[in-house]
Amino acid sequence: MEQDFLNRIHKKWNRVIARRWAMCFVPDYFVDKRNVFNYQQEITRRSLLSFGEIDKLSHPISEDLLRTYALDMSEALYYGALPALLEYAGLESYTMPPLNLGVQHGYVFEIRNWEKSKLEKRNLVWSKKLVEMYHEHTSNPDIYAIGAAFFYAKSLLDKDQLSGEKKRLGQNLLAFPMHSQGNVDTNYDPDKFLKILLEERKRFDTVRVCMYWKDILRGAHKVFADAGFECVCNGHIYDPNFLRRQKSLFELADATISNGVGSHIGYSIYMKKPHWLIDDEYEFVNTHKSGDAKDLTDVAKGENFQSIKDGFLNNRDYKITQNQISLIDKYWGMSDVKSPTDLRALLIKLYGI
Repeated sequence: MEQDFLNRIHKKWNRVIARRWAMCFVPDYFVDKRNVFNYQQEITRRSLLSFGEIDKLSHPISEDLLRTYALDMSEALYYGALPALLEYAGLESYTMPPLNLGVQHGYVFEIRNWEKSKLEKRNLVWSKKLVEMYHEHTSNPDIYAIGAAFFYAKSLLDKDQLSGEKKRLGQNLLAFPMHSQGNVDTNYDPDKFLKILLEERKRFDTVRVCMYWKDILRGAHKVFADAGFECVCNGHIYDPNFLRRQKSLFELADATISNGVGSHIGYSIYMKKPHWLIDDEYEFVNTHKSGDAKDLTDVAKGENFQSIKDGFLNNRDYKITQNQISLIDKYWGMSDVKSPTDLRALLIKLYGI
């Protein structure tokens, strides 16, 4: 009787395996599985590149590959934001974002079109100030201040790799030219910033220029490379190791410099790296009909944006002031960072578990 029971179980299990095997050859199912494999393969390949292999790191990744990891939207995965949060919270196996979730991935000084499109989603934003700003437009209770995802990211380089790179670089200045966005190009004359970097090269052992993937594709890095600077890249927007590379670059730097306000300023202060902001002229130009050039231009004229500029201009001595720390805490949420336990509880809640 026992053998009959085992035989029935065996036959049933064979039928289950046969059904699962057959599913692999359903066209849509097979395509999704192949996309997941291709995405993992590509990300692993890029994780082994040096940060200076900017052409390969900036090469576009298909959005179709990213969307195999999301049911309703992919924004939570931009720059590897959600993966960084999940790893910190000990939830690495949760590869797919919760439904109806927005994760802030860049600075916000005003609630404009992009933020308004997410007002009724569950949102993870950087600071309590941002929660207040959202609540001026919505009564949605599911908006949570957790600090920037960058704060949670682990370095892509291990201790030995960081030590070896630090010996090579010596005193290092990390430069951030103004960068474009998905549907907006940022145009400026690089000569002013380039001249300052050439002067700063006399004060530091090395100066690295961190270029945004989209600007590398349009050749904006060449003026810096031609001047002898080592250009590096955090990776493509759909690369989950973006923030991890960025964390490594900051760990290797002694100070940072830029010619435009960006998320890098807050990251620099969080990492205790002083920042000098150069006042420069630039123009936002739409590359698509849905471009946000006008929004970006208007935000740059606003009081909140100007307060960040004023806090970091004329900082050639590379000092970190209490005013700078307060400004960054206000918009980047340094004091809103969660413990692993608290973030884990919040994420599990968002998954509806």
